[in-house]
Amino acid sequence: ACSLPSNTSAKDPMRAAEPHKIAPADFPDGIDDEDVPFCKAGRRRGAFARTAVALAVLVAVGIAASIVMTFQDNTFARASAAVGEAIMAAEHGSCGLVEDGIEYHSRSRLQKAPIEEITSAEMCCSECEADPACGAWTWGKQRNIVGLSDLCFLKELDEGEVPIRLQRREVISGLPSQQVKKHGVRASMRVAEQVERYGNYTQEVPQGVLANETCLGSLSVTGYGYGNVSIYALPGPAAGQVDVLEGDWLVPHLNSRAYFADRCRHPELGMGPQFANLKLLGKTIRYTTDLSGAGCGCNAELRLVAAAPDDIDKENSDFRVDLQGGNQYAWSSQLHVKRDWIGISTGYGGGEGDWNGKRDWTGSDFGPGGNCIDTSKPFDVAVSFHTDSDGVMDAMEVTLSQFGKAKTLFARLDDYAYQGKNGIRALSKALEVGLTPSISYSAADDLSWLDGLGKDGKGPCVKDVPEACPNTVRFYGFSVEPIHKRGPNFVLRKNYSSPLFGAPLSSLAHDTVMQAVGGLLDKAGSPQPSVSGGVGTADTTSKITVV
Repeated sequence: ACSLPSNTSAKDPMRAAEPHKIAPADFPDGIDDEDVPFCKAGRRRGAFARTAVALAVLVAVGIAASIVMTFQDNTFARASAAVGEAIMAAEHGSCGLVEDGIEYHSRSRLQKAPIEEITSAEMCCSECEADPACGAWTWGKQRNIVGLSDLCFLKELDEGEVPIRLQRREVISGLPSQQVKKHGVRASMRVAEQVERYGNYTQEVPQGVLANETCLGSLSVTGYGYGNVSIYALPGPAAGQVDVLEGDWLVPHLNSRAYFADRCRHPELGMGPQFANLKLLGKTIRYTTDLSGAGCGCNAELRLVAAAPDDIDKENSDFRVDLQGGNQYAWSSQLHVKRDWIGISTGYGGGEGDWNGKRDWTGSDFGPGGNCIDTSKPFDVAVSFHTDSDGVMDAMEVTLSQFGKAKTLFARLDDYAYQGKNGIRALSKALEVGLTPSISYSAADDLSWLDGLGKDGKGPCVKDVPEACPNTVRFYGFSVEPIHKRGPNFVLRKNYSSPLFGAPLSSLAHDTVMQAVGGLLDKAGSPQPSVSGGVGTADTTSKITVV
């Protein structure tokens, strides 16, 4: 289920639970043959195939080459049938068919060298899932063996080819499930292809923000003050631009950061901005975000910080609430108190080496084409700060929803202890005084804390590709309201002639683009109902401009 009503707090990811232990693909006694076709036949033939492979090695030592080749052909045929039936009969988990103590071989190998620092079979499986050319994998599980331990060997299979299976107790091998999708490799391939073809990748270079370019205009925030705030952009020679469009849309470019302010003045005039202090105890902040195209290595953040004119970039704020950190594959909502840079978090994604990140949701729940949130389209975010009978914060709840989706994603953070203190109560005081919303958009080649695989291999990204990040993401429809008051999240456009800096079409799936454009063109060519006039009838046809 997408909705998680129970406590889904995630503690320190470095102390996360160990992943489940991989065992040989097998079946419990008593499985009905009608439920699992070819189950018993697959087991018998698989055992015979392994015996036949061993016999082939012995025969090759003392028999003529022609006889050996004939025997190997027959053995390979039987092994092919065994593996094929095992694939049909095996219970497919997140890694498809997994065999402990079996080494796979094929006619080719994808990497000239194996992938290093792969600490679990699940991670190796995920590396294979992410590579479109990978058909099988083998992972070195045995400890302290140079050239084997924690190495992942990816195998390419030709059409119709099945891997040759050899017994080797030091390894685990498997086949991708074709149902679990991992990300990063395809984006890297697209970037490399474009660089090879055109010499560069179409990503804008930050032009910098001057001190007299920091005040950007007014943004609508329903339920706060007079219903709007000013936007102050952080200046700097390498800073990205931030656009405020039509008073409703906040569009940060790469390497940008902006703050909500009650009054914006240029620091060069002798007075910095007067930052907005949102007092959110007992309230819900809502907004809509569009992360389409922002893949592995991209991070669109919305935080609540204790900003001050004399220390604007409050990365090390004593108290920080991360409403959102994420891309179209991963999501993180976090709470931090002073000197605790890890804090507690909830969402999906992250991890590397020996630790796992957030697993409150799954890649099937959240991602492009997700069951609950399809991140190739905009979705709504609601973050609520609940209080007890004394008015002290006792939980932060995060709800993601989307028009057209019946299910929502829900998570709750209510247990935060740090150095013997109650972090939730400490944050309650900061929220009572008021914190300032800060929006940023960045790209990095190491965002494993956000979208990494993790030791369990259940995270979304095997590789971060900052070069593939789109130039902008979008936030809009901001509102603040008492908890339990539910209002619609929508924005009425005032000027359809101005651009909204949407994600480039190249970042969307081709069939999605073609379906959308085809539907618009069909609608544009369809006649509207006739309109009766005093003298006769006049037919009108609709006109749609595709931007």
